[in-house]
Amino acid sequence: MSALMAVALAASAGTVPQQAVAANLTNAVLECFVDTYAFDQATPNYCFATWTPWSGDNPAIAYFEVVQLPAGSYSFAWKDRDTGAPPPGCGNTQVCSTWIATDYSGDGLVRMEVTITDHATGATRTVTADARYFDGWH
Repeated sequence: MSALMAVALAASAGTVPQQAVAANLTNAVLECFVDTYAFDQATPNYCFATWTPWSGDNPAIAYFEVVQLPAGSYSFAWKDRDTGAPPPGCGNTQVCSTWIATDYSGDGLVRMEVTITDHATGATRTVTADARYFDGWH
């Protein structure tokens, strides 16, 4: 069926076909938190925690999540900005987690980026966030 016939059929049925609307990726943000024994809350673009023996594990897990996406179908390509590779287990999902050690027992930093692709339009956006884990004991 041609596009003209589809429009004619839709018009005769009293409806007009809707054009695909490009999702607006400009509000997409990468949030993160370092998992400790506290009630950790994700923050946009940057997060941190301070370790002491009674406050969390070392190493801990840093969680990253893409938020503020409009409804739609997306793919996600994660990359650790220090290694240039995706962290193990971070596939085509809206969330990613990876190990982080304190600045005393490691470098205390995970620098993550994710490229979001809108399947309907092909539009892309890359967002970043940094997680820090400080040693408050040594």
